[in-house]
Amino acid sequence: MNELSAAYLFIGEKLTEKDKEVLLANVSREIADDEKGVIETAFNALVRYFFNKVAEGEGFCPEERIKEKLGTTLAENYSLSEGPFIDLARTYWTYKLEVAPLFPDSRDVILSQLLAILENDIGSIFFPAPGAAVPIAVRRETQRKVLEEYAPSIDIDRFLSENPLLTEEAGEAGKEKEG
Repeated sequence: MNELSAAYLFIGEKLTEKDKEVLLANVSREIADDEKGVIETAFNALVRYFFNKVAEGEGFCPEERIKEKLGTTLAENYSLSEGPFIDLARTYWTYKLEVAPLFPDSRDVILSQLLAILENDIGSIFFPAPGAAVPIAVRRETQRKVLEEYAPSIDIDRFLSENPLLTEEAGEAGKEKEG
């Protein structure tokens, strides 16, 4: 709840006890109209907080955990040691590591679902699985739009030029795996 409280503060809101009650409820129950606003506010706060962490070059846990869990550092994996792409990778992979333990035990909690949706959305836009049928030019434009909306303070052109997942070779490798 500390990170969620920080996310709310980042957008100028305060996480109330009623908000917590709604966000910790089971997804299978009927959601009242006023609760939908709480859920929308929470998701907006999470997205904006995530991208603020990107802009600040921060993660959600120590970066060493990435190597412990995945067997490689970000620098080894992406052949970059600094810059806006690595900042996004750091934030994303540390976020993913922090969210993963919530499942499967808490998968029926509204907040857990929001956290999973954010992870899936960011992953599908910035770290697509090999063989994704989205052309590189479309991925590049989608990434630009998301960054302009949520992380305008980063050097977006540098991000796009250094993103190893947007190279022609990455696109060709993906096509080979599709067939």
